This record gives sequence, structure tokens and C-alpha cells, in this order.
Amino acid sequence: MTSTTHAIARWRDCMNSLPHLYTLVTVPVVGHLRDTIPDTIYCVTCGRPVHPWRNARLVIDVPFITEIFKSTDGTWFITDRLKNQLETLGARGYVTQEIPFEFSDDYYRWASIRNDRTQRQQPLYYLAITGLCDGPWVSHRRAGQCPTCGQAMAIVDDMETLITALLDDAPPPTRLVYPDTWHQEDLFYLSEPGPPLITERVAQLIVPHRPSPERVRPVHSTKAQHGHALTYADPHTIELYPARWVDRD
Repeated sequence: MTSTTHAIARWRDCMNSLPHLYTLVTVPVVGHLRDTIPDTIYCVTCGRPVHPWRNARLVIDVPFITEIFKSTDGTWFITDRLKNQLETLGARGYVTQEIPFEFSDDYYRWASIRNDRTQRQQPLYYLAITGLCDGPWVSHRRAGQCPTCGQAMAIVDDMETLITALLDDAPPPTRLVYPDTWHQEDLFYLSEPGPPLITERVAQLIVPHRPSPERVRPVHSTKAQHGHALTYADPHTIELYPARWVDRD
């Protein structure tokens, strides 16, 4: 074998040893936050989160059955069951904090419509994803660093482009990750703004009925519909799309 052939073989072995990745595109939005400390966790200049909440209360507005979900501002939450599963797995790239919660009048109206009055009594946890990796940007153009928080900024598209993207039913671009920026995290963000990525072993906890050999097509829960607007009326929706590793040029 030539040195080039050896190098290619080592590169293939390295890439094959990496876990399969998924972008966590959609989870149910089930409520809103109140009594937050501090008032915001988002940069006043670029709008990206800069630190976790120190305290907050989740007001649940709709019934839901998934183990992971969000509030209207984009904060992540998990059930006690999923928290224990992640700890047993030894997953990395996140921290949790038990959070107080309550049920709104809207929750009881939704529950009545669905004939579902089940209330979750086990603890709920705020999920702060701390992993951070880098890769080629696929959905945005870079605009340098934010002068306030130092995070990478994206050029904001004009309104016509944004509306066209929202109405487009095509699958989202495949997110790409440089392996040399990954430090064994199972949950992480990329420098490019967008939803977090998860490894396959975490995906199997979130969508346990997913056929394990599935690698290429979008992964949905039983009631997920690609392109369907994420609203309070979708308490079952979890949507994953495959991401992939890519070597630097």
C-alpha cells in the first residue's frame, strides 16, 4: 500500500468509528415560562443563548406524551424517566435542573377536548445542552462574531427569502460536523445557528420504536408529518433528520 492509500484507510476507519448523528428538528411545544431568573438568557445583539436559566417555572398549556419537549421560547425540558435513561447511558453534553411546573386553564380545555386528563406527577427537568461543535455552514452565511457575546453570527435573509423557506416542504439541509471538534458529546449545538444534534444512542431513547437500521430517510414519530406547522396542537411530534460527519478540506 502507498502512503496515500494508508491515509485513506485510516480516515475511513476513523469515520466508521464515529456514531451516527441526527438533528433534533422538532419536539412538542407544550407551554410557556414565567418567573424566569434572569429575565432573559439570549444575547441582546444576536439573539443566541449565552447562559442557562438560573430559575424558571414551566406553565403547561397542552397535554403531551413525549419524554422531551420545549416551551414557546425554545427552552428544552425532559421527564424524570428520560433523565434517568440519559444518566444510565452515560450521555454527555448537557446538564439538568429540576423545574417547578403547573397546569394552565388552557391545559384543562385541551385535555377535555382530547378526553385526556392525565397529569404528569413525576418531576420535570430543564435540559441545558452544553456541547458545542463546528462544521461547514449549510443554511446560513457567516457574518463574523457577535460583538456582545462572541458567538458566530449569521446574515439575516430578507423577508421574502424567510417566507419562502417556511413554505418550502423540502427536507432541511443535512447538518455537517467536523470530527476534530467533537469531544464525545451526545447532545451538542453547532457554531451555525440551528437545532441541536444528538447521537444515535440518544435518538433511540427519544424515538425508541425507530427501526435501528434506518440511516437515510427522515425519522418521525407515529403522528409526525414533515412540513406540518409546529403548534400546541401537536403533542406527539418528534422529528429527526440524519446529520453526518465531514472531514475538513
